Amino acid sequence: MEKTRGLIEVRELKKLLSSIVEDHLSICFRYRLMCEMWQPNFMQVLKVDDDGVLLNDEVKNKLISITDLWNIIQFEFDAPIHKFQPHFHYELTDKGI
Repeated sequence: MEKTRGLIEVRELKKLLSSIVEDHLSICFRYRLMCEMWQPNFMQVLKVDDDGVLLNDEVKNKLISITDLWNIIQFEFDAPIHKFQPHFHYELTDKGI
């Protein structure tokens, strides 16, 4: 974690989100899109495909589709996953996908 200082590549985020779905982990995800505020609630990751992710906001009882992961500029998890700490704001870098 010290090495990356919170900078994560899009492909690594995609792998993390996929592992949450595939391993049936009860880890929720919150994000901030370019030119927007943080989403108010942590959401369940339901599906990850080539470009995007489908999330469930249980508080608002609403499904949210992000069609392009490149639009996410920051994110956090509500529980630890691999080397990632909960409630730490990670930033996406523009390096490869």
